[in-house]
Amino acid sequence: MSLPKLPFRLSPRLQMIASLVRPGGVLADIGADHGYLVTWLAAHGRIDKGLACDINPMPLEHSRSTIARCRMEEKVETRLSDGLKELSPGEFSQAVIAGMGGDTIADILAGVPWSGQAGIRYLLQPNSKEDHLREWLHLHGFQILEEHAVQDGNFVYPILIAEAGKMEIPEEQRRLFYTIGRIGETSAFCPAENAYLRRRRKALLLRLEGRKSAVKPDTPQELSSLRTMLLHIDRRLQGMEGEHLSLIQANESQRSMAEDYLGEHHRYGEKILHGSAMLDSLPFEQWICKTAANSRPETVQSHWVQTSVFFAVRREDGKAVGMLDIRHQLNDFLRQYAGHIGYGIRPTERGKGYGSEMLRLGLKYAAYLGLEDVMLSCYSENEASRKIILKCGGRLERELLYTDGRQIQVYQIPLTI
Repeated sequence: MSLPKLPFRLSPRLQMIASLVRPGGVLADIGADHGYLVTWLAAHGRIDKGLACDINPMPLEHSRSTIARCRMEEKVETRLSDGLKELSPGEFSQAVIAGMGGDTIADILAGVPWSGQAGIRYLLQPNSKEDHLREWLHLHGFQILEEHAVQDGNFVYPILIAEAGKMEIPEEQRRLFYTIGRIGETSAFCPAENAYLRRRRKALLLRLEGRKSAVKPDTPQELSSLRTMLLHIDRRLQGMEGEHLSLIQANESQRSMAEDYLGEHHRYGEKILHGSAMLDSLPFEQWICKTAANSRPETVQSHWVQTSVFFAVRREDGKAVGMLDIRHQLNDFLRQYAGHIGYGIRPTERGKGYGSEMLRLGLKYAAYLGLEDVMLSCYSENEASRKIILKCGGRLERELLYTDGRQIQVYQIPLTI
């Protein structure tokens, strides 16, 4: 089936929103302007019906003209409406509210008592004040399911997918969440999301520098809060902050964490700790010294490569659920057998989706290091690891026998930069 030829093209911003629309059902485009998005979705069969809504008659006339030119009158209806006020509950399953300030979007949702009822999916794209919108959603019974970012010209826009539901955000994490939301939590690597995080980081730096030089300086607590947010943004830029896990680089303070992690493997009869860079064969003191030395190019051992070793710590309770080692380069042995990333999960935390999140974070960190392709391997019979690699974009390159005589599969994952 050939795609319809329309007399317009969607901008990168609208194209990204269109890609996030769930197929089928009725979609309401609030503030439709020229009606490009809803008409495009209807013409391409992505929705069953569209409602192009606007508060002003002139933009609505533009929408009618677009709909008529594309012969979509039977599938797209126009409606003069102040936000959602002229729509009825149950009349649509999805709504796009895009191209306006986050405070205006919040006001539109607050304008009808039924906006937060179950069964409505919202795609929200604020041009500004997204922190206000995230806070309003959190405090008024909405959950943000996903966030994405899109670059359009010189601007980077966030896109929030929200619906009715409660978000449990600890008090100490709320300010950070309102500032950057879920941007960068789940993507392996996305230039637009990194650009968005860098933009928010720059704004925080300006605020911090401005407050330092203010006539009436802020309290030490306020300055500390700004520095903490900057630290978390830096960690997310590096791929070290995910939806459920944080990557914490191995250091001397983690003796009890390391011993607990090692002890659980031993209780389950497992002597090898994948992704631990030899925690299974060295006393903690020697292991941490070796790990620290090999993390720096000037002190890495001659038979080793520069490696970053992390504990994957669950953000909810601070428990180490896995380990990850990321090799910055490959030597002959790694190029033949092991690749750039090794990882493992403690026995009691397997089968919960942590492996995929760990690998996605590892890939994002690898992209931060400048790698363009990542090599991984697993034993052929390790079905769980194979599925994780494939889920994260792995392509099988070859199969061969490892040094222990068992068959391994070698995968490549290209990093989009």
